[in-house]
Amino acid sequence: MEVVNVSIVVPVSGDGRSLAALAARVEALRAGWDRPECPLRLLEAVLVDDGAPDAARPVLDGLAARLPWVRVVSLSRRFGRHRATAAGMLHSSGDWIVTAEEDLALDPARIPDLLRAAVARRADVVYARPAGDAGGGVLAAAAALLAGNRVLGDATDLRLVRGPLGRAAAGACGHEAHLDVALSWFADRFAALPPFPEAGPGAAGGPPRGEGLADARRAVLASRVPLRRLAAVFGVAALVTAFACDWPPAVATTLFVGGVLGLLGAVQLEVLATVALHAHGKPAFFVVDRSPDGAIGEYLDRTAARAAPP
Repeated sequence: MEVVNVSIVVPVSGDGRSLAALAARVEALRAGWDRPECPLRLLEAVLVDDGAPDAARPVLDGLAARLPWVRVVSLSRRFGRHRATAAGMLHSSGDWIVTAEEDLALDPARIPDLLRAAVARRADVVYARPAGDAGGGVLAAAAALLAGNRVLGDATDLRLVRGPLGRAAAGACGHEAHLDVALSWFADRFAALPPFPEAGPGAAGGPPRGEGLADARRAVLASRVPLRRLAAVFGVAALVTAFACDWPPAVATTLFVGGVLGLLGAVQLEVLATVALHAHGKPAFFVVDRSPDGAIGEYLDRTAARAAPP
């Protein structure tokens, strides 16, 4: 039986007071999967020190010393949760990667639900959201609209990603790339779980305001902004109107020139978008292996059937 390894990546920017509880729940999941008939193994938890306060360092070092499956990755300064998550993904080695938060917004016991959804829907990325979490709010909604990227509507910091795909997307995240947009460069099979209760005391509700603005800006810059389509539509409409209606010469000339400028602007925006995506590292193709999904689905279905009340 082929073993499927799962890694957990947790960016740490707080004092680490919830990490012990998180590690205990991960250990419980590891123990539950440690049986011969289970194809799943929880390989590691990668804790990324994203400029956390000094009080968090003893907690991180203590967990790494006590638990052999805990790894600590220390960033040189605080880079923000998206980049810290990308760094943790690059340092992971699992066939699947779960990105979580240090405040137990995602109970590790729900990881099987994420895997079940991925297998059942043949998805490569599955998002989870605690009940009451508004995500990025207006900023996230505006970024999704401007970027024209449907993934941003469901995107949260709680994800299940195929490991090779996640590491490739994390490696393609340049200075101005958005992690979830980068994931959409490599995959188009996304899914989202229904909202669920939080496991811990963390207050959901999206990133800090400054970080949320930066995320929205990166999401737009890393996408093919649909404004180029509006420019093209304006140009065509202006040209058609200039010739189709009996306008005075000055008005017709203005419409014609405006239409030409609109079309030229659309071409320029298309070229700039293509160059930007190439610079960010958008691939021409990517290969994934979904062959182990069947064994995972069968095991999780059997487990759910045994746990269901008679």
